[in-house]
Amino acid sequence: AIAIKAHIENKTNTDALVGRIGQVIETIDNVNNKGRVSIDGDQWRAHALNNDIIEEHSQIEIVDIESTIVTVKKI
Repeated sequence: AIAIKAHIENKTNTDALVGRIGQVIETIDNVNNKGRVSIDGDQWRAHALNNDIIEEHSQIEIVDIESTIVTVKKI
């Protein structure tokens, strides 16, 4: 039961990132499996929604998260 509780709490914390705004710190290019963003000082691997290439320094919004990879769109 403890493992299940921890999993649920962790999922809730990461789901809270959806809708947050951040900045691209490494150009996001799904084809070449590259891309990192910074959200509140934390760095995340990122994939772009619709396979867009999103340049470094662009502002993004998180639209989904799976494991440690966030899916983002440029804003």
